[in-house]
Amino acid sequence: MKRLFSAPALFVASTFALLLVSCGSSRDPLVAELKQGEWKETITLGEFEKRYAENNRTIESAKRDSLPQYREFLERYIDFRLKVKDARDMGLDKSSDVRSELEQYRQTMAPAYLTEKEVMEDAIRTLYKRRQEEINASHLLIRTGFNSPPSDTLAAYQKIMGIKSEILSKSISFDSAAVKYSEDPSAQQNKGNLGYFTAGVMVHQFEDACYEAKKGDLVGPVRTRFGYHLIEVRDRRPREQIFVSHIMAFCTPQSSPDDTLKAYNKILDAQKRLMEGEPFADVARDMSDDRQTAVNGGDLGAVGRGQFANIAPEFEEAAFALKKKGDISPIVRTNYGYHLIQLTHKGFKSLDEERETLKSLLKRNPEKMNAEDDKLIARLKKEYLYVETPANALVLAAKADSGTTFAQVDSLNLSDKEKSAVIFSFANRVFTLDSLIRYIKDNSVGVPITRESVAEQLKAYAKQALKNHEISQLENRSPEFARLMRDYLDGILLFNASEKKVWGPAMPNDTVARPYYEAHRERYQFGERVGISQIVVSNKELADKLYEEITQGKRSLDVVTAQDVKKQTAELKRQLSRLKRKDKDYAKKREELEAKLAALKVDDKVRTFEELSKRYGQRFADDDTLKTGYVGLFQKGENKAADLAFNQPVGYVMAPTELDGAFVIARVDKREAPRAKTFEEARPEVYSQYQEETSKRLESQWISSLRAKTEISIYEEHLAKAFRFVEPKSRESSASSATAALETQN
Repeated sequence: MKRLFSAPALFVASTFALLLVSCGSSRDPLVAELKQGEWKETITLGEFEKRYAENNRTIESAKRDSLPQYREFLERYIDFRLKVKDARDMGLDKSSDVRSELEQYRQTMAPAYLTEKEVMEDAIRTLYKRRQEEINASHLLIRTGFNSPPSDTLAAYQKIMGIKSEILSKSISFDSAAVKYSEDPSAQQNKGNLGYFTAGVMVHQFEDACYEAKKGDLVGPVRTRFGYHLIEVRDRRPREQIFVSHIMAFCTPQSSPDDTLKAYNKILDAQKRLMEGEPFADVARDMSDDRQTAVNGGDLGAVGRGQFANIAPEFEEAAFALKKKGDISPIVRTNYGYHLIQLTHKGFKSLDEERETLKSLLKRNPEKMNAEDDKLIARLKKEYLYVETPANALVLAAKADSGTTFAQVDSLNLSDKEKSAVIFSFANRVFTLDSLIRYIKDNSVGVPITRESVAEQLKAYAKQALKNHEISQLENRSPEFARLMRDYLDGILLFNASEKKVWGPAMPNDTVARPYYEAHRERYQFGERVGISQIVVSNKELADKLYEEITQGKRSLDVVTAQDVKKQTAELKRQLSRLKRKDKDYAKKREELEAKLAALKVDDKVRTFEELSKRYGQRFADDDTLKTGYVGLFQKGENKAADLAFNQPVGYVMAPTELDGAFVIARVDKREAPRAKTFEEARPEVYSQYQEETSKRLESQWISSLRAKTEISIYEEHLAKAFRFVEPKSRESSASSATAALETQN
């Protein structure tokens, strides 16, 4: 069924749509006002701009549009609002199915929204800012893991504090201390110096410490999963970054002269195509030996200064020598071959352009994400006045014998008083030990009960409870999330109302479709058609031999002569004579050999097209394009093989032709002159056209009836100001302007 809008609908915003002020005010004028009796709804300029931008991809393209385009969209948006109003009038918003679908959507969206907005957004912004700078730092490491015994952790801490005292007293330089004490093996070569690096490449505790320090600072000890670090920040500088694509012809210093020459000639051919005006991306996709980037037009993404310094310094030098977007380098030789490099962007892309890349960097760093998650939990605990009573939870460990697991928690014989003891509370809610036990049963059945494991479960349970509470408050705390849910509900209502008013009544059946067919018979005609059979194989040599057998009567495949039968008969009889009744699977082996013997016969006759199709033909697709055997009747343009043989006589056999990655032998079986289609033959078209025309008529009638009972006022003088932003003179006017908010986000 053709549907005009789906549930999230044309007008339902994505999670991270542009944030706009859409409340009506003197600074956000009305562009339309709708009235039906006591009901009244307004559409502000800010709301219009937001909706229009969502459906026109970019603000820049929206700015270029004309007033008639704005007016046409506004009319469609008014129709949308009236349909949603009609759905509510029908009581669809109270439907259990609608409420259930909305709740399912919320359950899916809300946790992801909380993570994106409360956990990732600040981290993304911080990472974006940090990546515009790079740091040169040295470190000294004393190893100890997060799970090391307390005594080992204390010994490591005391050791690194002693080293720090030596450095601060100038008894030893940092470089010498790194060589003497560091448990990072590379320190023996680099004296602990890590060179220049940017954000997103180091473990987060180390990175945070570096970016929060000043040049020359001695920082630490800093604890990471590797142990304790002392860090000396040597330098901080702005990061140079470019975005480049490349075309590579692969060869190495060890390649033969012939292979090297082939690679050079290949890069010359690529250079020639570029000079003739072909797009760089097209040539890269077609010719580059770096297939990983070739599929993306050679795109290497962001390249920082020093990134290729150790592996391909010639590449880096040539890339950073390019001045303007679109510039292409001369041919560059590296240890990987010959390259042509194009500058696609210089400097840093906007936060929105980089957002997905930054998000990927964060997701590859679970420690960082956990740390950001912990920040959210700390904020929620403070905001909701979280109070914890861990002793009431640790009673589980006190009552458990050694080796008892959480699966056996019911065997601890806890009293009702112990079960009802409060383990934590927040936001005027209390959580008891009994609720923790239920959580544990669902999550950690086989874990031994110890003080540490109980504390870990208490922490995880509190974290879940705090997040669930925050999720339950999202509509109140986040206008954006509330709007998202309203939009989704509107989409569901529109969908259901359209089912009742349009799609359901327009659903065709033979009772209504047959009269429609009779009234429009002239539409349903076959043109001249040709019927074909085909054999489809993957091998050209096999296709040629099949074609030879069909057209010349020469058989060369799977021939079995009388001599072959004689030899195979003798061999099978020998195998039968060797069988012993005591052999394993005697009966089965004898049956198989006798079946082979009975099947032996001379097979050297030329076979028919149908026999060859059945024996060798392969099906490569579910559609008729590469089906074997008889395919059917086709008009021009409906089948590639039929098109090639369309003007040939019945009985013509087309030589093997490569189509869609396979080799096709086609035979013309029949021809049919143009004629009218029967109802049965035309049914799919009749159903489709009846449904489309009826849907349009019912849709038009529905909209007309809604508009007829609605007083609609459009304020075109305000609409004409859409996307015509003028920088406000004060901070106050900027904050209150819907259009200003739109511009700020872009």
